[in-house]
Amino acid sequence: MNCSDIRRKLAVFSDGGLDPASKELVSRHLDSCPECQQELAQLERLDAELDLFEEIETGPYFATRVKQRIAEQQAHRRSPWFGRVLVPTGAVAVTLVAAVVGTSLGRTVYSWRTSTQSTTQVASTGTLTVLDVPTGGSLATVSDRVFTGGKGE
Repeated sequence: MNCSDIRRKLAVFSDGGLDPASKELVSRHLDSCPECQQELAQLERLDAELDLFEEIETGPYFATRVKQRIAEQQAHRRSPWFGRVLVPTGAVAVTLVAAVVGTSLGRTVYSWRTSTQSTTQVASTGTLTVLDVPTGGSLATVSDRVFTGGKGE
């Protein structure tokens, strides 16, 4: 057995709860391993310090109430349904809506740019009533013409 295996058994060894064969195995290892001896000494010191505290009397149903509270807190957490199904489904839905809106907007802008008409009637917004549809340029150029009344070139 290696030190890791022995250290897992040290608390039971210290309390005298190991079977004779395991107790002999741990004892032989402790004879030759200063690190595990030090670990056992720390466990025994901790045990002695814990014995200094007074024992607290609990009610007869204390453990039952603690378990009930733990169960209630776990029930109030989000269900696996929310985290595993609803969130990814919502993300996919938002992505699809964004793709459809983006595609529709892109087609509208593309058809507007490639239109053979030279002018398009725009609802009256004060000073801007007619908009020239450009045959080339970027969307930024088009928006600049719309918002500056064609003076931004």
